[in-house]
Amino acid sequence: MDLESMREGALGQFIKQWNELQEEKTRKLREQKTLASELNKLVRTEQEHSRLVRKSLEAAITISKRPGFIEYTEFPPENVTGYRHLIDRIEKVESEIKMLEAQIKEMEAKKKREEENAAHGKTGMTLTSLAQWLEQNGSPRGTQQGMMSKFDPERRLVGGAQSKDGTIRFPATKSKSVTLVRGKLIR
Repeated sequence: MDLESMREGALGQFIKQWNELQEEKTRKLREQKTLASELNKLVRTEQEHSRLVRKSLEAAITISKRPGFIEYTEFPPENVTGYRHLIDRIEKVESEIKMLEAQIKEMEAKKKREEENAAHGKTGMTLTSLAQWLEQNGSPRGTQQGMMSKFDPERRLVGGAQSKDGTIRFPATKSKSVTLVRGKLIR
């Protein structure tokens, strides 16, 4: 079995796993859409019910200003547990979708790393020291001329001097200055 057929087998397995994860994500998104539309329908019916209650209360307030007795209609309490149940199911599906997306991203990143390593001819070996890196990639070349900046001592003579009347003489001395020869790097 040659290396190319092994790669194709691994690539085929990767594509199969990736497609399965994408299909699972699509199923979860459809399930979440169904739950959200069910919750929306429930909220809309409660909204309509609330509007009717408000209208009947406004009418009752108007009638209550007249003399006599009014029998108010009692309405059933809202179905809060139904809301909570649907919201919990939606949140559960959302967390499953995020988990699938993380798996897909991890899988794609792993595949990309493997492709980069294969392109550079690297094996699965990890480098733990500089010696291993130098062994794998070779040692660096010496510095090129003109790359490093350096200080050259200037050893020229500085002329002496004497007084106007010629009685005092100062002899010539070597200069103590240094000259910077510029390069691209400074040591």
